[in-house]
Amino acid sequence: MKKRFSSSIIIISALLIIIVCCHTKSVFAQNCSCTEYVYLNEVTNGGSIHKFAVATDGTLTEVGSPWYSSADWPAQDQMPSPHGLGYDLNGYLYIGEGFGGDIRRLTCDGEILPESDFVIREGGFNIATIGNTLYVNSYNNSGIQAFDLCTGANQGYVCLDGGDGDDWGFYVDDNGVFYATHGWSANGGNGLYVFTPTEADFTNNTCFERVMVNNVDYTDPVIGDIGIMPTHNVRGVTTDSDGNIYIVQQFDGAELTNCARIYKYSPTYELLAVSAQDCTESDGTGWYHAIGIIYSETCNCLFVSTESPLVDCVTMFNLDLTQATTAVPPTGTGQDAAKGIAIQKECCPTPANLVIDTVLCNLTYPSSIFLQDLINCDGVICGGDWDPDPNNTGFTFNSCDNSVTVSSSQACGTFTLSGPNTQCGEFSVTINIETANIDPVTASGDQTLCPTDTPAELTATTTTVNPTYQWQMSTTSCDDGWANIDGAAASTYTPTSISATTYYRVVTAVTGTCATGQCEEVSNCVTLSLGTDCTPACTNPTVTAYALAASCTNGVPNDDGYLQISAAAD
Repeated sequence: MKKRFSSSIIIISALLIIIVCCHTKSVFAQNCSCTEYVYLNEVTNGGSIHKFAVATDGTLTEVGSPWYSSADWPAQDQMPSPHGLGYDLNGYLYIGEGFGGDIRRLTCDGEILPESDFVIREGGFNIATIGNTLYVNSYNNSGIQAFDLCTGANQGYVCLDGGDGDDWGFYVDDNGVFYATHGWSANGGNGLYVFTPTEADFTNNTCFERVMVNNVDYTDPVIGDIGIMPTHNVRGVTTDSDGNIYIVQQFDGAELTNCARIYKYSPTYELLAVSAQDCTESDGTGWYHAIGIIYSETCNCLFVSTESPLVDCVTMFNLDLTQATTAVPPTGTGQDAAKGIAIQKECCPTPANLVIDTVLCNLTYPSSIFLQDLINCDGVICGGDWDPDPNNTGFTFNSCDNSVTVSSSQACGTFTLSGPNTQCGEFSVTINIETANIDPVTASGDQTLCPTDTPAELTATTTTVNPTYQWQMSTTSCDDGWANIDGAAASTYTPTSISATTYYRVVTAVTGTCATGQCEEVSNCVTLSLGTDCTPACTNPTVTAYALAASCTNGVPNDDGYLQISAAAD
């Protein structure tokens, strides 16, 4: 699931306090329980969309019968042949009405929104979103187009150099990296594109080149080959949690067959594995005419959809591609051809009535923040409505994408998401938000000392108004082993004598007033080093025989040039 808020988030204690700050990051238990769901387009038999819960063993359990049916909608034939399937960070689904049809918005409960609320007049093979932008590899050109999810306005497109419109495969990973494939074409065969576009790239219609192409002699790659695509048509593409790339190959076009297999590449485009090839449709099982592919975190496995109405709708593969099992069998009617497939992690708040305090630190104003990103959850809580408190200050709520625009460092507000939805029942999530600024802090300064020396006072310097201070010490390094020093809570601190090299730093903080939490800033590391010439002087020596002088220099000749034989110091 894609998260699009870049600040670090910390949860502290059972009070469910979240601190967002630019210099600290920790991982704590989430405020939700989540289930991955596979969505599957059924393009024949009147048009339906199916939803399946994913189990850890890869078993798929259908939700609804089906989750959405065009025939059940009051206005008939809303989606007679659904094509393309994506989702956004608020849990809405985006699906085309048919081949080249308009893109519609559906809730996670299977309700299609009327066109008066949302529609994009563009069809496509596959759909993805980042923030408030929808991307689709359109039927109408050989590239990827961008649309604003609030207005539906087209924001431009990027082209795929060498593509001719046969770019069925399209996927965006959690880091915003785009993956696209195009099948066999007059412009040079198959291609894989991997790139990270900017907004300017869509405005300027930037063209991206293929990172992999097929062999010039049209032979398939073998294990260990780098940067070589399968010879025959390619379709779906996805990645796993390690960044490995999976591509669906279809034998169609000149071959006039629909044999299929799956290819696995490393992040550096080395071919790692190839599945068995399925060329048999009459057996009623398998991945003959495969087309779509997704990765599931829940089962650490792959799901592959097919276009054939006679074989399995979905096949599960393990990641080395050596084992494949039926995940969704055919219905037996010969009219249930699957096509687009997508996966979304949908969550319920825990507890069902959840309160979160959030302090946002050192934002650039104005800033736009998605409220869904302030819930500590690696999926989405879908459904329900966000309600801003009328007494909020410094925030502007944008209902079209459930974001807030923050206008000042003194902002304070409360926003509540409340349901029900089918998965969670009745729920509410209340977020108290405050913004604050904290400036950098420095500590002075490195010292070299002997064990009997008293260290100089350490001083913290910052322009932050009225921060709190906490000095910390480590005997390990500047990178770890830090512990608070009891009572060291002022802008200055005088260390005690040291017997080994010791490290110090100071943490400053400002505390929220309308939301519980604080912003922190960590200083540089100050090193107190143990000197190399710290042997104590000898006083009141006891002189043994043959010593001609009482000066004690620990075995070094005294001023008269005679050796001090022995001496015992007090």
